[in-house]
Amino acid sequence: MKRYLIVLFAIVCACSVLFIGSGGKKAEVEPPRTYEHWGTVTLDEFYTKSPDGIRASTERLDLTEDEKETIRDANLKVAWILSDLGEWARGIVRGSKMAMEDLGMELVIQDVADWNPAVQIAAAEAAMSADVDIILAMLSDPVGEGEVFRRVADQGIICSFVDEIPAGFKHPDDYAGVVTADLVTLGTVVAELMGEAVDGKGKIGLLYLDFLLYNANTRCHAAVLTLKSKYPKLEILQKGIVTPEDAEQAAAAWITQYPDIKGIIAPYDTPAVSVISACKAADRPDIKIVSYDLGVLTARDMLEGGNVYGLGVESTAELGRTAVMMAAYDYLGKDVPYFLTVPAYPITAKNVIELWEPTVGSPPPPEIAEFAK
Repeated sequence: MKRYLIVLFAIVCACSVLFIGSGGKKAEVEPPRTYEHWGTVTLDEFYTKSPDGIRASTERLDLTEDEKETIRDANLKVAWILSDLGEWARGIVRGSKMAMEDLGMELVIQDVADWNPAVQIAAAEAAMSADVDIILAMLSDPVGEGEVFRRVADQGIICSFVDEIPAGFKHPDDYAGVVTADLVTLGTVVAELMGEAVDGKGKIGLLYLDFLLYNANTRCHAAVLTLKSKYPKLEILQKGIVTPEDAEQAAAAWITQYPDIKGIIAPYDTPAVSVISACKAADRPDIKIVSYDLGVLTARDMLEGGNVYGLGVESTAELGRTAVMMAAYDYLGKDVPYFLTVPAYPITAKNVIELWEPTVGSPPPPEIAEFAK
């Protein structure tokens, strides 16, 4: 999730997806913060569920050549309404553009809100005025944007969402579908990478986003549960942050207060870069950093043998492709699974170059590709 988070969200999203966890012995573990709206990750059912208890689908959506020709003949116009355009979002856009090109869709509007709901509302209004056929969206405020997307749906525009849906929306009447990463697996991957990095013992810090954001909150729940249940010899420090700057300050304070700290988990790539800065300022190359999402700066640090040990990554390109395919299915009158997820992967210096294009949707940039030589 590559996001520059500059505002404190206090949202109650009646539409968000609920995660509950699976398999194994129960553990009395409190996550950094309890979000009853999404339920609790437990060891009883460590898998992804929808709000009404249906297990999430991992189905990959595909079309026949005849179906593709039907879509191409329709000359569908698309608007992309983005919460931000960090590396995570750029990977999603790349994946969606490849799918749109294959299906003959035209992207007529691409609007980036920088986490400002008012900008997204204005973008939705503009999309309606432009008479688009499809809106792809990642929302900043599912509650505050509910009314405008209700008018979008009433106008007959097909909507596909990444991570969140507008308040009050019902599937399949109001939208084609929603796709996200397998967040439970992402949290598990990050916890296991950290456990491996510090040999399963000692003191580590875990930074979490201290506001309601479904994607980051859920994977953090899964990471905490995995750390507590699988690595009982770890001592876990926890600190909520709002901005990447908070991450640097928190990491610096931990390093000063707990000189024996061995590792730090960051909630996404930009705070991870801030934690790298704190470690370098303190001359602590020994502290291992694990984070989510694949960014150039964190990947380069990892390849150079710096602080970053590993990353939990979903295929952003597949997120974008799936958003387009859900809309295409809806246009053709085909059933779209209620809730879709894409796979998650552990990435280290050993496989980052190999997995760059499959996850990001483009070849490694020169500053990363040079390490393949």
